[in-house]
Formats: sequence, C-alpha cells, structure tokens
Amino acid sequence: MLHSPYWAGTGNDKAVGIKFIGGCRGMIKGNIIRDAHWGIVIGDGGSGTTPMEDWVIANNMIHGTGKAGVGLGIQIADVNSGTKGFVISGNAIRDCGTDGMWIGGINHLVTGNLISHCGTNNSLGSGIRLVGLGGGIGSCSNLVIGNSIQPGSRTSAFHSQYAIKVEDGSTNNIIRDNWLAGFEVAPISDAGVGTILFKNHIGTNVAVRGLVQDVTFTTNCAPSMTIGAPQSLRIRLTSSSAVTLNATTSIADGYYDGQELALVGTSDINTIELPDNSNVQLNGGTSKRLGRGDVLRLVWDAALGDWLQVSPLSDN
Repeated sequence: MLHSPYWAGTGNDKAVGIKFIGGCRGMIKGNIIRDAHWGIVIGDGGSGTTPMEDWVIANNMIHGTGKAGVGLGIQIADVNSGTKGFVISGNAIRDCGTDGMWIGGINHLVTGNLISHCGTNNSLGSGIRLVGLGGGIGSCSNLVIGNSIQPGSRTSAFHSQYAIKVEDGSTNNIIRDNWLAGFEVAPISDAGVGTILFKNHIGTNVAVRGLVQDVTFTTNCAPSMTIGAPQSLRIRLTSSSAVTLNATTSIADGYYDGQELALVGTSDINTIELPDNSNVQLNGGTSKRLGRGDVLRLVWDAALGDWLQVSPLSDN
C-alpha cells in the first residue's frame, strides 16, 4: 500500500507520479501528485508484463501540468488480458493534457471521482475513456457510476472532447448516474458493443435514459431555425409569430439510437411548422403544423440519420 502525501513535482515532460507494472491486491490511497504528465500508471500494456488484479486506487489528488496533447490522470492498461477487479474511487483529477482516466481491462468499479479541466479544445481528450484495445482486450464489463466530470472555462486550454468516451472494441460496460458537464462535442461517445447508458446527468439537469432529461424544455422558435440537440423528453415550442423551421435541418441529431422526443405546440395563432425531409421524416411525406396542445412524437434512428414520426399528430 502506498499511502502518504507523494509529490511528483519535477516538471519533467516524462514525469510519472506513481507506476506499477505487475502484481495483485495493491492499494494506492491518499496521495497528492502535482506537475506530473502521468499521475498514476498501472501496467504498461506490454507483452510479458504480469497481469494485475484487485487493486484499490482511492482518495488521491492529481494535478497535472495541463500541457496540450500529453498527460493522463490515471491510466489502467490491460496487461495480457488480465487486468481486472480494480476499485477506482474518490480521486480528484484536474489539468491533464488528454484524459482524466484511461481505463482498460475488465470488471472495474469506477465511482465517485471528480475530474475537471482535462483535455484541450482541439484534442481528443475525455474525462473518462474506456479503451478499445491497449495491449490486451478492450474495456469489458466495467461499471462507471456516480462520477462528476466538470469543464474548465471554454476560453481556457482545458476542455474535453467528450465527458465519457467508450471506444470501439469495448463491450458490455455500464455507465450510469454520472454528472457530465465538461465536454466540447458531446457528453458521451459510445462506439462500444452492449453499452448500457442509464440516468446520466447533463449539466444541472437529470437524465432518465442515457442522456435525456425527464423535464420539459421550452424553445422559442424563429423562422428557418434549427431546434438544438434535444436534451429533454419533451420540448414545448413557442414563437411570437407563425413560423416554419429550417427546411434542411429542423431538429439537430439525437444523442443515441432510439431516443424519443415529443414536440408540443402552444398557440393556434403562432403555430410551428416542421418541414418533411428536414432531418425529420414525417408521415405521408408532408410537413406538420403544431398548434395549441398538438403533440408530435418522434424517435431518432441513428442508422438512417433521421427523426422518424412514430404516431399521428395529436391534434388537441
């Protein structure tokens, strides 16, 4: 067990705070690591390295150098398909050039970590990355729950591309109840197989499935505008006049395949019209106009790249 304030503090571009490349049943707890490009490294993914099992990495403070394009807070490299059973909990990580956490291997619990100011606006950084392949198998059957991923200032150098990224080659990971505010492109990028997304949070709003909140947003519409990427199950549409939305993209892409959306009209005078074939495929190939109390129900089909009308317009 490594358990005491531990300061990397060298400023060297290759500095690593703590590194282990073999062994089972270890604990790294309660350390303070500053100015290291790699805070804690477990395994290096190389052939011949001893697989590592049953480690606890908890309550460490990792403050990287923040240099663009380099640096990880915690790296768990899969070693010969044998890195498994880690508990990674209660760590505070900030100012890492790329990822806050880089996780390979299987059956890990990643919970209660605070990650902020990681990645740059032009990097491929993520708050938590579940790697596809890293010297062994991809991330598999890991539980990522209850973590908080927060942004730096959008005008600063630190902002992750994704809060959580699940790479191609990862399988059967569960991502739930995370607080996702620090991202440049999207809260979650999921290229894995069998990923379960459930009750994650975007910013200050609570999500009920994957990435969508069980609240009603209100959007004030203008002529030819595009409704932004829906972060709610329901959007109430208002306007100061009768308008028709953008003929090319009336609604931005959904976050995940099968995402549902209900659009609700609020006025029989200031109606909202959705053109067909505008990133939205409507019944009968005709546009739909929403008045007071009218409801249009849609579902996002990622393969087709369109919102599809799933029931007749509810004309109330």
